[in-house]
Amino acid sequence: GSRPTRGWLAASQALLKPPPARAALRRMLERLTEDLRRNDRVPAMPFAMLHSQLGQREQAFAWLERALMEHDPVLLLVRVHPYFDSLRADPRLEPLLRRAGV
Repeated sequence: GSRPTRGWLAASQALLKPPPARAALRRMLERLTEDLRRNDRVPAMPFAMLHSQLGQREQAFAWLERALMEHDPVLLLVRVHPYFDSLRADPRLEPLLRRAGV
């Protein structure tokens, strides 16, 4: 089985807290990217969450599409979690969530 990576754990724990400062978000994103480069299994949702918080909507949507392909149940949180507030006005969000069955 796959084990959670350092970057994934940090990003997952961040979901339970208020949004951190941009520098901390960038550090988490760097850790996740490092994990991904090492070919560790890293789910798409932490990337989507961090890119959304950094205002990088194009990257966030690319990772949400990947999360959809992974059938990630965390997609259920996109409508309500503050980390995804920056995406809610985007017309791409509702069709993506409908495809996910959310």
